[in-house]
Amino acid sequence: MSHQIPTKRILVASLITWGCQTENAFVPEATVPPSLTVTAPLPATWAATGPTFVTGEATGLASLTVNEQTVEVESDAFVTTTDLVSGLNVIEVVGTEPDGDLLFERIGVLAGTFGDPETGLDEALAVRVNEGGLITVMDQAAESLDADTVESAVVTGEPIYEDSYGVWGWDAVEIAAEIMSIEFDAPQLEIDPTDPLLWVTVAIPNLSVSTLVTGDVVGLEFDIDIETTAPWAVITTALSMEAEDGELVVALEDAEISLDGFAYDTSVLPDEVESVLLVETIQETIEELILEQMETLLPTTIESALSELDTSVTVTLMDRPLTIDTEFAEALVDDDGIEITMDVDLFMAAASSSQTPHVYAGYLTNASTSPDMDHEEELVISISDDLMNKSLFEAWRSGLLDLSLSTDDGSLESDVMDSLHADGGSITLYPQLPPVLIPSSSGDKLLLQLGEILAVVDTPGGDLGDRITIAAHVEAEVDLGVEDGAISLSVDEYDITIVVRDSDWGASDEAITMVLEEALPIDSLLASIDSLSIDLPTLYGVGIAEADVDRTTSTGHSLVNVDLERDE
Repeated sequence: MSHQIPTKRILVASLITWGCQTENAFVPEATVPPSLTVTAPLPATWAATGPTFVTGEATGLASLTVNEQTVEVESDAFVTTTDLVSGLNVIEVVGTEPDGDLLFERIGVLAGTFGDPETGLDEALAVRVNEGGLITVMDQAAESLDADTVESAVVTGEPIYEDSYGVWGWDAVEIAAEIMSIEFDAPQLEIDPTDPLLWVTVAIPNLSVSTLVTGDVVGLEFDIDIETTAPWAVITTALSMEAEDGELVVALEDAEISLDGFAYDTSVLPDEVESVLLVETIQETIEELILEQMETLLPTTIESALSELDTSVTVTLMDRPLTIDTEFAEALVDDDGIEITMDVDLFMAAASSSQTPHVYAGYLTNASTSPDMDHEEELVISISDDLMNKSLFEAWRSGLLDLSLSTDDGSLESDVMDSLHADGGSITLYPQLPPVLIPSSSGDKLLLQLGEILAVVDTPGGDLGDRITIAAHVEAEVDLGVEDGAISLSVDEYDITIVVRDSDWGASDEAITMVLEEALPIDSLLASIDSLSIDLPTLYGVGIAEADVDRTTSTGHSLVNVDLERDE
């Protein structure tokens, strides 16, 4: 999905926490300048949800609030609690000076339950193929049940029938029969899912079997071709499905065959040959051989079709490989179709970088229920929030989201430094917390949160100063869409709040606003996230005609409803 530059809403903490003043500000010698420092939690803290202590030191303030709640300051110290919810929490501490000026601290804390990134995700991906989808898939799969495949297995050069018997009191007749060829038109498959089995009917039209009958009647040899035909060979069987050691296993529970309208012509055989016995044997043998081949081919064909749901792939994100491995965890048949769940693991190798390695507790896990997938759509794919959060975590942990731009190597336009009144310099973006996706309050959308993005702007010899360090926090509503067979993220608009952590620029509104509007490459960071996508499972050459993403029916999952099209 192409990246569209998002619009941004900016909230600036324009007064830095040490109470920066202008040169002309007058402070009596006996007066201690107002100050505000948060001692806990520290920036980029990982925590559990629920109440947490907020502590700090404050001097010379008229009032103090923590997340808009008034807090008392005693002996130049304060302590209170605030509730952390799953996701990024920005704790805002605001001190009001006697003259009305404000001091800010904003601390980004990632709260929640965190999964071990070194282990896989259980049942993170689920696929439901309902009856309409099964029919579409089986029409495609039926093409592999061709006459050539069956013929190669049953035409062995060995006789299917041998006998000898007496005429006029002695053994005067010897006979043998061998199948020479088998032909039929494209089979038709009908599917009837009935908990807990998948009933399948294979109708083979225009079956024709050529049999060579050879022998000797009282010393006279004969060599005759006999054609046996049936308008329909109908096979009915029940299939069971299960996941075993990460693989999908399909087995026949029962199978029967009938040759409807079976016909033959034995008039060319010598009168001494017991043709009824011969024909019965040929019919039984044909039935046994076809049934034997279908018992082998049918499970293999359906297993092959459904095994393509395995999406183990390596994709490239911004020139970096992301490996996604899937294994089948469970396969169930009900009255409307089949439902298959898969375990998923993914990994992205770390980039060579001079940045400090990330410290983490794991990837954020969202509370979820079993996906409630529609039983009418042809194909429904469920992707857990945990899978998307682990994908974002791996991208963050690998350094994919770390950005370093400089005028020295041309990665940073000189115009940016001109706007900051500097001849040259660099901007480094280092997210100290991974991006996370959480459900919106309504539950039908996802919110993307990025916290404690440490931005260091170096402007050596610049008119404003040499360096400013800012911590930014971003929240954006995410659109989920399907394009080119993959589910992808798109961010169109975002809110950003910042706080100055260190600076020799001063802290004027003008300077900080210029950094945000002209310098911080937040759009580039979001473009990196936009490039993340997860391939959707495919089915045996059957492509996606249309797809939409729904989050209204299942907590902790995005459901992709798919209409299938057949690839010609």
